[in-house]
Amino acid sequence: MKERKKLSLAAKTFIGFGVGIVIGLIFGEKATVLAPLGDIFLNMIQMIVVPMVFLSITAGVASLGDLRKLRNIGVKVVGLYATIIGEEERINDERECTIGDEFTAEKFLWVNLKVPFSKLFGGFENSVLLSV
Repeated sequence: MKERKKLSLAAKTFIGFGVGIVIGLIFGEKATVLAPLGDIFLNMIQMIVVPMVFLSITAGVASLGDLRKLRNIGVKVVGLYATIIGEEERINDERECTIGDEFTAEKFLWVNLKVPFSKLFGGFENSVLLSV
């Protein structure tokens, strides 16, 4: 007998996604009966991925050996996060974008912004981060 080639986990996952999409398109709202299976699948993925990422980072830090390298990496990471959060705050303040607003091209074009100079380069008095 000829042995069948086994499918990889990634192939099985994509087949599952495809079957889920087809079932959703065919049965519509009736397919929500299968939602608990999807929730179980996502919880199992999270249960595997989160500890794997944590242990990978921990093993990487432990293998550095030299604390100067760790300090340099830490400074870069904190600087990157601070920059990303600051830019996000600046863009949201400028565009006056809130969650749930309707997406319109006029709202997201730089040309239509009417923001005072002091707000662009001022402090973060109304920052979401400071209110936490």
